Amino acid sequence: MKNYNSYFSYHKILMASALSILLLTGCQNDFKQWQSDAILMAKSANDITQEEYQELIDIIQSSPDNFGIFLNDDKSVNHKKLHENLITLFASKKLDISPDKIYSPDSAKKISELSKFNVNVFLENSASMDGYVNGKTDFETAIYSLLGDIKINGFCDSLNLNYINSSIHTFNEPDIADFIDKLEPATFRKRGGNRSTSDLSEVINTVTSKVDNRNASILISDFVFSPGKQKNLDARDYLNIQMLGIKLTFAQLLQKQKLSVVVLHLESAFNGQYFNLTDHPHNYSGKRPYYIWVIGTDEQVKQILATKILDNIKGGVQHKLVLNQVAEPINIDFKIAKSPKIGTFELPNGKLGPIESASYDNNRNKGIFGFTFYANFENEMQNSSFYLDKKNYKWNPNYELEISVVTDNNDPATKAYTHMFKVETKDLKSETFSLEVIGKTPDWVVSLSSENDSGIIPGNDESSKTFGFKYLIDGVSEAFYPNNKINIINKLEITIKR
Repeated sequence: MKNYNSYFSYHKILMASALSILLLTGCQNDFKQWQSDAILMAKSANDITQEEYQELIDIIQSSPDNFGIFLNDDKSVNHKKLHENLITLFASKKLDISPDKIYSPDSAKKISELSKFNVNVFLENSASMDGYVNGKTDFETAIYSLLGDIKINGFCDSLNLNYINSSIHTFNEPDIADFIDKLEPATFRKRGGNRSTSDLSEVINTVTSKVDNRNASILISDFVFSPGKQKNLDARDYLNIQMLGIKLTFAQLLQKQKLSVVVLHLESAFNGQYFNLTDHPHNYSGKRPYYIWVIGTDEQVKQILATKILDNIKGGVQHKLVLNQVAEPINIDFKIAKSPKIGTFELPNGKLGPIESASYDNNRNKGIFGFTFYANFENEMQNSSFYLDKKNYKWNPNYELEISVVTDNNDPATKAYTHMFKVETKDLKSETFSLEVIGKTPDWVVSLSSENDSGIIPGNDESSKTFGFKYLIDGVSEAFYPNNKINIINKLEITIKR
């Protein structure tokens, strides 16, 4: 006779086990399907948008028992764990997606919580500026477009307009159009102050003293040093004194807080009196350069740059310089490409290297080894052209370097990157290839600088230059990048093994 109690107990165990397997299989299938959905989303545009991220959240929340690894004790989604899991998943599938291309509410919250700040605009109204506001000029159009864009952007708490020379004179009417309409020589004269000389060191000291976590400054001027007739100094001596004063101003400020400065070079029609280094005025009608400086904390300047309003000023920007101090170099987001290349190598550990089994090309390019890598400078402060200039880099001397902009935004393999670097060598060895981005004064500053503007006439070489401009920028640059050290902004390292 069978022992039915044992028989039924045995079958209960079998049924329970089978049910557990089915449930586990179901859970695994749900998770695998979720992963497949995430991979498809990522492949479509090489990112995970806010909408796609929410779709993944909805799946998790609709079946919380299947996605416990993403949940907190109270069953809420742990976005940090989810974000890290997506990064790992995409890397395992060799999808070329940087972490900042994967939406995260945590990062979005940080952006939305960035404090608004006041933008204090200071327009120099010394006599040398009259020619820029004589009638309707490119100068006025550019300033109008910039102020309008600032006012409507989310970072601006309040926009405050001021004139400045030997003192500050606040424009108390809130309307930007009214401010622009009153940019005329007669209005400039009525604003008062000492309009006869330009003590730029003092002006810059006054403007920078207004910068803090709640206030950024914008200074608009021709930035022409004007010693004045009472200055019993050689022009070069005067420029050096001014440079040291500007350097001291920024050096002291940088000890208190992290600052960034953007220098924009623009051009406009000018019709008025030009005052040269001996303070001798003569009538001038033609194109002249002028400059807009944006001075603020790192976060303030990053927010302003991110809006692209400085790149979209009416009339166009001729040059842009960004000065920012970094305590430690920021690692460059990069990938090593399998092609194009010269010679052979392997990437057993993926896009970051190391490069292994590297060897020369023994065919068409005999005795040469080369490889290509892509870098992403999209979130850096400098503009794209800065990263095309080889003078802004330091790298292994046995390698030659070529740089170009990534233009194919539809190629999923490269769309996450802004620049392509090709390197090659005839001296291949096992070593670390390093690339460093260096902060320094660009060549265009030197080409725009004059040390004697007494012979300036419309159309000649001096007409496009600014007296003492190099001294002005050197004063700021040496505060950010002291001469006794190389200032490294960004870096990357690639291990090469033969």
